[in-house]
Amino acid sequence: MAIYLGIDTSNYTTSVAAVDESGVILADERIILNVEQGKRGLRQSDALFLHIKNLPVLFDKIGNLGKISAVGVSTAPRRTEGSYMPVFLAGYSCASAIAKTHEAKLLEFSHQEGHIRAGKISLAQDLPESFYAVHLSGGTTEILDVKSDGTRFLSEIIGGTQDISAGQLVDRLGVKLGLAFPCGKELEKLAAQSDSYLKFKLSTKECFVSFSGIEAQAMRAADNNTPPSDLARGILIAISDTLSKAFKSVLAQYGSRPILLAGGVASNQLIRDRLENEFKNLVFFSEAKYATDNAVGIALMAKENS
Repeated sequence: MAIYLGIDTSNYTTSVAAVDESGVILADERIILNVEQGKRGLRQSDALFLHIKNLPVLFDKIGNLGKISAVGVSTAPRRTEGSYMPVFLAGYSCASAIAKTHEAKLLEFSHQEGHIRAGKISLAQDLPESFYAVHLSGGTTEILDVKSDGTRFLSEIIGGTQDISAGQLVDRLGVKLGLAFPCGKELEKLAAQSDSYLKFKLSTKECFVSFSGIEAQAMRAADNNTPPSDLARGILIAISDTLSKAFKSVLAQYGSRPILLAGGVASNQLIRDRLENEFKNLVFFSEAKYATDNAVGIALMAKENS
């Protein structure tokens, strides 16, 4: 049986996955990188070191799957010239060694391609060759015009953030409120404790958005002792409403096509519910467990490109 391996070493998660020749997921293991309480992230050198420590742990969990036919690995944030982050060197070094040992193909992909491919796993319908994708994560908020050739994705940025990402907004407020980084899950639990919320002034310009103004408003509100649950719920609704305005501009300017959302922030149920309700049959979300950082999409692309 042919086995296809995927490795992804993003800024905050070490991930390893494997699929068989039918695309059945045989393994999906991840470790979230530890961030000191009160801190808002990791230096690249620290994240790289943690990936190197985590990879052997993940391969111990996977065990011996047999002969590896191809190894896919994310080597850059995006599939574009000049896109680079040192953390991906950990994954590439490991993937290269495994490929040589097994005399297997070594296939390089971008972290963003992995998100898009993983996002398609649980969809009830196939997406057309041309669609929109929204990469909504801790470090990225990009609206992409995506064209698929069936095995890979070519994307062009047509919208997204002009300052901080949606994930940075969530994490910065979360740390301010004393939550553990990354703060997405804890902020979502906090927001669920309130039926009311603080309204924020939104900032969009056609297909592009800005979250720094919302951040400033949120920090002032926190300093003024606004109930944390109202503040958390307000931030998530503000992200949803901001994206809604941008999506309407994209559809008006570039035409009506399906919109696939992936990335850690896209796993938030409040954001998902609001956007799915507003853009019925047009907005699709990656299943929550495949919206966050993982190597399953990379493993599937390794199979599909072999």
